[in-house]
Amino acid sequence: MTIMREDLVDRLKQSVVNVVFTKADGSERTMNCTLKLENIPEDQHPKTTIKSESDQIRVFDTDIDAWRSFNFGSVKTIDGESVHD
Repeated sequence: MTIMREDLVDRLKQSVVNVVFTKADGSERTMNCTLKLENIPEDQHPKTTIKSESDQIRVFDTDIDAWRSFNFGSVKTIDGESVHD
């Protein structure tokens, strides 16, 4: 199943998503992340609309309560589903 970038962003807006991706240094990272405001502490809410036209996706890491980003092209799985079949 091929998952498009827009599909991932839609999932992130609805819930916490488990994403496995390859970091720039080549290591693998697993992150539970979201864009759903109900899952983000109020003091961490974005001050402006997050515009992301590139391959990069900015998300809130729910395990460390901090904003992080990753390149969609480096994503291996989303909630256990392979991204690039």
